[in-house]
Amino acid sequence: MSVVACLPDDLEPAAGERLAAAADAALGAGREIMAVYGSDFAVTRKEDRSPLTAADTRAHAVIRDRLAGLGLPLLSEEGRARPYAERRRWDPLWVVDPLDGTKEFVSRNGEFSVNIALVQKGRPVLGVIYAPVADRLYLAAAGGGAWRIEDASRAAGRRNPGPTGKAPVRQPP
Repeated sequence: MSVVACLPDDLEPAAGERLAAAADAALGAGREIMAVYGSDFAVTRKEDRSPLTAADTRAHAVIRDRLAGLGLPLLSEEGRARPYAERRRWDPLWVVDPLDGTKEFVSRNGEFSVNIALVQKGRPVLGVIYAPVADRLYLAAAGGGAWRIEDASRAAGRRNPGPTGKAPVRQPP
């Protein structure tokens, strides 16, 4: 699935490619999350005592695999710990929380999301937030604007999604 058709035509090509990849990764992660959400899943605990489910690890794997082709390092809450001496040289890098709100996921209240940002020189330059239960995707690119896509898993393949599709959240100055 690709959201390229839902992105504005005037977005800088490299930003558009990265934003589309992040959105596709978020949608894929959301599908994995929802598959677990609809099941009788187990909850384990991480070292910090926060909850961990198969949805966290499956979402991480999808994001990692889908962004790997862009050749940028990935710092993920569910990824392998890397020493700061190594991470501090990562620029740009993806910063990811594959399932933000695991406690809410476990309580089944629908208030959780997939979060992906591209950070360059310590600042976010693009980002994607996907709320799988609402099927709502938010996208933003520095200097390019921000958008909300309703019914994202269905709207992603349409060029002109209409009033329930791409809706500007903020226009650049």
